[in-house]
Amino acid sequence: MTVTVKDALERSVLAQADPTVEAAPEALGNAVRWAYTNERYDVARFLSGGELVIVEGSALFARLDDVELAGYVDSLARIGAAGLVVELVEGLRDVPAALRSRAGERGVPVIGLRSRVPFVDACQSVNTLIVKDQFLMQMEVDALSTVLRRELAQADDAQQVGACLSRICGESVAIFDADGLPVAFAGPAMARGETTVLIAIGRQDVPVATLELSQRVRLFDERTRTQIAQVVGQVMAALTPSDVSASMIARVLAGPVDGVHVGREEAHDVGQMLGALGFPERTLYYPFALGMRSLVSSAEGMERLLSGFAAIDGAQTLCLLDGGVLFGLVGKEVSDAADGAPRMDGEAAGMAGAGAFASACADVLRGVAREDGGVWAFGGRAVAEAGMLVDVIGVMRACIRVSAPRWGSVRTVYDELLVRFAQVGRTERAVAMLLGVMLGEALASDVTLVGTLAACFDSGDNKTRACGRLGIRRQTLYNRLDKVHRMSGIASDDGAAWSLLLFAARLALDVCDDGPQARWRAGGTS
Repeated sequence: MTVTVKDALERSVLAQADPTVEAAPEALGNAVRWAYTNERYDVARFLSGGELVIVEGSALFARLDDVELAGYVDSLARIGAAGLVVELVEGLRDVPAALRSRAGERGVPVIGLRSRVPFVDACQSVNTLIVKDQFLMQMEVDALSTVLRRELAQADDAQQVGACLSRICGESVAIFDADGLPVAFAGPAMARGETTVLIAIGRQDVPVATLELSQRVRLFDERTRTQIAQVVGQVMAALTPSDVSASMIARVLAGPVDGVHVGREEAHDVGQMLGALGFPERTLYYPFALGMRSLVSSAEGMERLLSGFAAIDGAQTLCLLDGGVLFGLVGKEVSDAADGAPRMDGEAAGMAGAGAFASACADVLRGVAREDGGVWAFGGRAVAEAGMLVDVIGVMRACIRVSAPRWGSVRTVYDELLVRFAQVGRTERAVAMLLGVMLGEALASDVTLVGTLAACFDSGDNKTRACGRLGIRRQTLYNRLDKVHRMSGIASDDGAAWSLLLFAARLALDVCDDGPQARWRAGGTS
């Protein structure tokens, strides 16, 4: 089993030091990867997460003000430290109030030691406990794997797989297919709010199913989850027929191959797949993601989400459940003048009605997140190009992977785009990604419109100054911005989205010597 902070206090020499919980008692279940002692303020620089930090504290904390004490706790929280142990014997007799308060806010357990034990003995005792438990846990995992392989070899369907898992693990089990539909239940019903674990099952990078197991009897650590996924994955792969459409859906919803920006051939392939999946050539796409703490508890939320999308006139939805996240897109065929505007050539017509479509999809996401506090939602933006769709999905996946939204919250690609921009290591790839998400090929190829947007950016979006820079009449400017709205689905009063569009246009002119498309396209061919 995994050693927790509570285990360390009860089963190591720390138990001899009269430990008292000073902050965040609810976090005593944090897993401890290693015990470590260091009196530096910047100790987080030397940590990698999961450490139980043991300090004497009197010299360190005496010279820190309240802001610095809070910063110390923040650094431990950011790195994922398991907890902080402070000796309260000489000099420092109480944990500073500012440290205790911030630790409670950040969920970092703070333990005070009222009796002295040598720190070298404390670290050795905790670390020996961890190594011993890891050895025993590996033996347990190996035994579990052997039993699972033997028993699951007899399973003929998902229900038998669930029943076998429930019997061997002594827990309740639910299995959901890649569409998010429940296909098996075993054991007592899972109560809303109880602690469960989700395990993604895949075949050749294509999600096949997701397991949800209760944790009433045992905690499933990462090693055990991985072993279960490997064994059950082999069985479920044999029980689930290979489906070409499932592979295409998985590819469409995977984002760029390099995780940053889609290449031209890659975008063409995704466009072909979308056509094969039944989407007309002129389609608006809105990608989304719904994260769930428990699939069983949020099954009704998933149903409301998909029903809400289905209620949008002319919309069809693709989705794929990958562990605790339902990734998907809503597609809607559009006419050349869906919003009553005059007919336009090229891709501009395909974006007609994009704003209303995106708003309708976002309303569905907000409604589900508002009604179910155990989910979060992530909305993309309405796009008409396959390349833009893939780039938007790439931003969403990267942000979710780094830091999933808070439960009950709704985020959008506009909220996270600059954060993702800063995370990309190579500047040219970051720029290509930003232009891909905000401009796409159609808008980027219109030199006049890109130049107009860049002038608005340079003028602080002051229309009079922009007209002066461009040497055009005010009505001409409004005509161009109206065309931008119809091509992008973004209006000048759209706040963050409009600001990002102006920024992208400015970048397009700054980095491209041979027109706003040249360098961006080159960045997308690697």
